[in-house]
Amino acid sequence: MNRRPRRCFIRMLLFSASAFAAFLPGFGAALTASGTVTLSGFNFSNGTIPVPQWSNGAVVAIEGQTTLAPTLHIFDVHGNYLRTVPFTLDGATWLVVRGYSSGPDGTIALCGEAKDAQAQVEHFVAILPPDQLTRPKIVRTYPYSPAAVAIAPDGTIWTMGIEYEPVPGKMLGRVIRPQAKVIRHFDHEGNQIGGFIPQASVAPPDLPRPALNGGSTNLAASGDRVGWYQGWGKSYFEIAADGTVQSYPALAHGSGEDIIGLALTTSGHVFVSKLGGGRVQSYELDRTHGTWQPVQFAAPGATPLGPVLGAAGNAVAVAVSGGGMSIEFFPSH
Repeated sequence: MNRRPRRCFIRMLLFSASAFAAFLPGFGAALTASGTVTLSGFNFSNGTIPVPQWSNGAVVAIEGQTTLAPTLHIFDVHGNYLRTVPFTLDGATWLVVRGYSSGPDGTIALCGEAKDAQAQVEHFVAILPPDQLTRPKIVRTYPYSPAAVAIAPDGTIWTMGIEYEPVPGKMLGRVIRPQAKVIRHFDHEGNQIGGFIPQASVAPPDLPRPALNGGSTNLAASGDRVGWYQGWGKSYFEIAADGTVQSYPALAHGSGEDIIGLALTTSGHVFVSKLGGGRVQSYELDRTHGTWQPVQFAAPGATPLGPVLGAAGNAVAVAVSGGGMSIEFFPSH
């Protein structure tokens, strides 16, 4: 997941994708959760923590996302508080972390942008080793501006972003580079090993920078594919392991509505959540017909339900509003 901050208190639910077969022909049936684990050892009561993200068996929460010293808080699959991971960028006088993800070995990837004392811009992907002793690897990506990041189960790193024509003095650009790729693929060391989806095919030349926020930053990686929900162009894209790119129509949403979650399961089920009118509704992609069908996640005593936050194998993580801060896991069978 990645993302702009969405401040609320949540619990997290994991719904079994193995149960989906029972309702796939008709879609829209309620999915029921089972099992519970509560986070321990951390206080979210100050309301400054954006909704956490679930990736590769860990929960990642970030504090101070738009400060010079953001801090990540990591929990394991049992809800135990594992560690705090601080991040700073040398020479930065302004910093924003736009995306963050946990890898299967505990590596953390961040992406964002910063400015120095001369107002020069630097876009980056940061790779934070799990031992916290080795210095983070900073991959400078200017003029490509990554807005979302996802670590795949194989440990490689995927980003979604936009590349603008460079401006003298490394200032923010305004016109996109047509053939630059929106989706980038990096190895464990931060070396770029692939790029997909030319910008000209999905974005106008003068795409405004605010388009890098909201629904367009939904990026997810599973065992054999990467999914990107493109908010401004009304498409959902998947990149297969062999590099094949496939697209589907996006979920219809109007003014005042936003796509705020994406989950891509190991078996290929895709879920998104739409926020509008103060209400969240989740949908599943019907690949056969290229449509999105509403899904009702049923969790007795745990309503109202919020957005999907990610997938754990064939389970779907869903945020739940509630008092205080706890996260419940409903594992797949």
